[in-house]
Amino acid sequence: MARWLRWWRRGESFLWRQEGQSLLEYALVAVLVGIVVIAVLTLLGDEINNAFQVLFGR
Repeated sequence: MARWLRWWRRGESFLWRQEGQSLLEYALVAVLVGIVVIAVLTLLGDEINNAFQVLFGR
């Protein structure tokens, strides 16, 4: 029981540390930005391709 309580307290302190929270927030923002970029490229992929073809004459 004491071992379990020690592990619980370590995990709890890890979750509530400010450094861990800011790292998690940065990771979430990076994931959201990635999702938005993929969505925009998927939706506008043909238009972007056409624009490059017009610009470079291919």
